[in-house]
Amino acid sequence: MLDDRDRRILALLQADAETPVADIAERTALSPSACSRRIARLRAEGYITGAMALLDRHKLNLPTTVFLLVRTMRHSEDWLGHFHAAVASIPEIVEAHMSAYISMETVKLSAALPTNHI
Repeated sequence: MLDDRDRRILALLQADAETPVADIAERTALSPSACSRRIARLRAEGYITGAMALLDRHKLNLPTTVFLLVRTMRHSEDWLGHFHAAVASIPEIVEAHMSAYISMETVKLSAALPTNHI
């Protein structure tokens, strides 16, 4: 069962998994050893399943991937041909799919940021 201090510890760790135990202890009115034991218990009980690093995609020059749903009221072969030709003319769009069931086009856009943004 979680109490208010456990929830506060989890919130602090979720905001920044690298927060030192001494800082968490101070912000939860616990001693560092008591705080450390609580964190160990929260891990053992499965409340904390890991930690992650958030990477700066700009510094790594990683692409941005966006999925767009385009709803259309037109479904003719002629219109779809024009749509797909327009999509094909944009090099950043790497895929386009049509779902007949929901009458939408799904477009996958993947573009690296220009190096002047790094």
